[in-house]
Order: sequence, then structure tokens, then C-alpha cells
Amino acid sequence: KGEQRRKRRLQRKLARQVKGSNRRNQPKLAIAKLSAKESDRRKDWIEKTTTELVRNYDLIVLEDLKVKNMTRSAKGTVESPGKN
Repeated sequence: KGEQRRKRRLQRKLARQVKGSNRRNQPKLAIAKLSAKESDRRKDWIEKTTTELVRNYDLIVLEDLKVKNMTRSAKGTVESPGKN
């Protein structure tokens, strides 16, 4: 939450800076660092989750669902719902 607040503040600060000035690089670099941290956190979570899944389960199956076909028949209203 705190990092999001800081990133928003830095983005506002960057928007007010004159393009091409030397002082513009400071908030730009700080935003880049925060974005990199955020990205690293996501990658770490994915890595840990997939590792845990592989260790705990013998077989992992992915199903290629045709969502478009599934939702086409579900159209309708509360009074007259779709087929499925």
C-alpha cells in the first residue's frame, strides 16, 4: 500500500517536471526501481506457487476451454435465461 502511494506521488512529480531536464531523471529512476521491485515480487510468487504445486501433486493437467462457445449459450435475462 505504501509503495503504491509512493509510486503515484512520484508519477505526479514526474508529470510536473520539464521534459529533458536533469531533475526529471530522479523521479523517473525511482519509479523504475519501484516497478522492478513489483515485478520481482510477482515473479517470485509465481515461482514459489508453481514449485509448491509440482511438489504436492503427481499430475497437473491444463484444459483448453473454448470460453466463447460456453458463454454464447448462456446469454439471456433473469426472466428467460439461456440454454445452459
